[in-house]
Amino acid sequence: MEKFIAKTNVSLNVAMKSGGSVYVSFTPLTGGGSVFYTDDAELASAMKRHYRYGKLFKSAGGQCAVVEHEQPCEQHSGDSAVVIEVSEPDEAKEYLCEHFGLIPAKLKSLSAIKAAAKVHGVEFKGL
Repeated sequence: MEKFIAKTNVSLNVAMKSGGSVYVSFTPLTGGGSVFYTDDAELASAMKRHYRYGKLFKSAGGQCAVVEHEQPCEQHSGDSAVVIEVSEPDEAKEYLCEHFGLIPAKLKSLSAIKAAAKVHGVEFKGL
C-alpha cells in the first residue's frame, strides 16, 4: 500500500494510463490535512503524474507491508489471519474501509478499529 498525504482536504480526478479517470477523495485527519492509501500500482503511478503532485499532495514515501500469518488466528480457526504493518490508526482504518467496505465514522477509536479487524481476520502490527 502506498500512502499519500496533503495539508488540506483533497479530492481530485487522476488520468489513468489505461484510459479514463478515477476520482480520488482523501480522508480528512483529526489534526488537519488528509490522507489517501492505495494498493493499486496503476493508481499510485497516475497520482504521481498528476500536475498538482508535490504541491497539493505528495507520497509519504513509506509503503505498508502485507504479510500472511502461517498460524491460524484464534478467532478464525482454520483461516489464516492477515497481518498488516501500520504506523498509525488512520492507515488501519483506511485498510478496513477499502478492503471490507466499512464506514470510517464507525472506526473512530483504536478499540473499534481493532475489533473490526478481528472480525475480518486481520491483525494490525504497530498499533
